[in-house]
Amino acid sequence: MQRGTPWLSMAMVRIGSAIYLPEPAVGTNAPALLHIQSPDDLWLLGITTDNYGQLVLDQTTWEQRYGVSLSQAPVAGDFELTPTVAGPSASDSEDDSASDSES
Repeated sequence: MQRGTPWLSMAMVRIGSAIYLPEPAVGTNAPALLHIQSPDDLWLLGITTDNYGQLVLDQTTWEQRYGVSLSQAPVAGDFELTPTVAGPSASDSEDDSASDSES
């Protein structure tokens, strides 16, 4: 399967051996960092050997390009390609049961 160039607002950043997708955070200059869990995830995001050097930068290069220090950037968890859908909460189930018994 052929993929096009990823649409990124910022390049990804490599800190040590981990790769993160910066996500702009409200009210702060530093982005929140989402951890890319595997090389397969990079491929699914459109990162290839041809564009890796342009789209995944080491921390120093990233900070110079964007003028932002990542020293205080929070890691906001793992980047998930498929969002998790929350099931009904216990209170939702109780509300449904109560309305069913009223009918």
